[in-house]
Amino acid sequence: MGERGKSSRSLGASLTLKQLAGARLCLEQAKAGKTGRLSSSQDTQARITGNNGFQATDGQSWVYDDFGRLFKEQCPFRGGWMQPEEERVRVVLIRAAIWGRAEFSGTEQKFSMAVMDQAGRELLVELAYDKQEDANIRYLERTAAQVERQGESAPPVIAGKLYLKDGRLCLYPLELFWWEPVSEEPPDSEGMEGGEISDTEAPPDTKALLRMQAIHQTRELLDNVRQQLEDLYQSGFDTVHDSTIKGLKRWEKQAQQSGLSVLGEQLKELEVQLEALRHSLHPEHGPDMEIYTKLTEYLYLAKQKTDFDLAEAYYIRKKRFKGYEAGEGG
Repeated sequence: MGERGKSSRSLGASLTLKQLAGARLCLEQAKAGKTGRLSSSQDTQARITGNNGFQATDGQSWVYDDFGRLFKEQCPFRGGWMQPEEERVRVVLIRAAIWGRAEFSGTEQKFSMAVMDQAGRELLVELAYDKQEDANIRYLERTAAQVERQGESAPPVIAGKLYLKDGRLCLYPLELFWWEPVSEEPPDSEGMEGGEISDTEAPPDTKALLRMQAIHQTRELLDNVRQQLEDLYQSGFDTVHDSTIKGLKRWEKQAQQSGLSVLGEQLKELEVQLEALRHSLHPEHGPDMEIYTKLTEYLYLAKQKTDFDLAEAYYIRKKRFKGYEAGEGG
């Protein structure tokens, strides 16, 4: 590409940068890598098909101010949770109704800030510290303080890379845009039919709340099993302690009671194999390691499933859970 204002002959198109920004192009013989990034070659040619007619106000339609809609549209699972959509970079624009106080953790070396939509659903803005990000972190801290001082003024739009962590939407910030909303959308009428009280005044959705509590309990059980397997790996399969066997029996029983029959059966099989090895003068490993590997894979997939289920229960709901935060519900 040429310099600003000069003509550009990239991909065979002779345009100024201003003309290129407003043109609609069709790329012929174009190639893309696994990440979706375009890779040009001598065979790649750009054919002008028209003008995109983009205006600054058009970007408003790209901005998410409803984090439930953000989750539904940007975090889909294709073909069920066992076959998640291929990992890709999701760059989104969000406008939060409420900005929390910006915090920097010296122990984790991480900047974080919780923001919320009108329904009180939370999204976490995170940025790990390094020398290259130092200026960006300071800018975000100043912006958060400015938003806090301004009060009712429209906060900036945050562009960033979206991902899920521990059942919450997280955003790696890339840029801030100070766009004034074109018009205020009318409040969501869902939950107000027949003169019912508003969403924020409605009593908690008991069924959904109990589901979130059950998911948290499942996550806690999976974490305990994972820790037990890590202890087993560190101590070794030839010198299994009595406490390890007791721990496996305990989690096997809890898994069966929780409806995780596959996990319970695998733990039972591992327990039987380890008991047999303890009484062998010349232990030969094979079945025990196979079960251990299956359990490790199971826990990895189950972690993804519970993260998605927890986020779905949190973001896709009709009523607000007052005082309910991630990690509660035990």
